[in-house]
Amino acid sequence: MALYYFSASFIKLVLMYLKHFSFIFDSLLSVFIHLDIIILYVGLDCDHSSH
Repeated sequence: MALYYFSASFIKLVLMYLKHFSFIFDSLLSVFIHLDIIILYVGLDCDHSSH
């Protein structure tokens, strides 16, 4: 019984960590995407200004 309770709480903890990690991963991914768009936009802007 104690082992079952321990494993249940452990799984809950792991799920909590996964949720937290996925949130961090999502925010990092969005930051990278925004950086990519900004770099692309600035690069195009530089190309236009050089002509």
